Amino acid sequence: MFTFNPGTIVVLEGLDGTGKSTQLDALRRSDSGETATSYLHMPSGFGEVTPRIYEILESSHRLNPLARQLLHLASHAENRDAIQGALLKGSVVLDRFWWSMVAYGLSDPNFGFSPGDKAAVQSLIDSIWADTTPDIVFLFTVIHDPDHRNKPEIVKTYELMAARHPERTVKVPDGDSDRVTEFVIAELADRQLIQRGSN
Repeated sequence: MFTFNPGTIVVLEGLDGTGKSTQLDALRRSDSGETATSYLHMPSGFGEVTPRIYEILESSHRLNPLARQLLHLASHAENRDAIQGALLKGSVVLDRFWWSMVAYGLSDPNFGFSPGDKAAVQSLIDSIWADTTPDIVFLFTVIHDPDHRNKPEIVKTYELMAARHPERTVKVPDGDSDRVTEFVIAELADRQLIQRGSN
């Protein structure tokens, strides 16, 4: 068991089918609850509107690519204040954040975004997330359940973002889910983001 230090932001990011949601659940089970911790999937997140946006994003496969990114941004904007409020009370663990928008949206050449569209979306991302910087990003790239959306461009984009943020990015090694959980918790402890041994 462990407890998060107040104000900690942890992100589980990476390819589909790599075990992020499994690890989110494992962290929740191992959390003693001494610190109020919000465990969230993005973009569904908090609130009344964001789950409906997520439902639209998951079910509308013919949605215009730019409209899809703007819906993602609307969800992130709606969640921003709630995340900041949760941090005032404790800590936050996110299953995905804005890196997914860039990797699965802006980097896909099939969507045909113009340079202007990319710049506009990135500017909005920067504005929305300006005051919410993760303490650590666990990057999941070892695929356990193949997914047609995991294209080479997406992998390359995640690698580029990890290289731009080496101080906070930790690549998750291959292994069964229990071993990965041990790795994640050990890394959190090494970075003094949790206190171990709480019951």
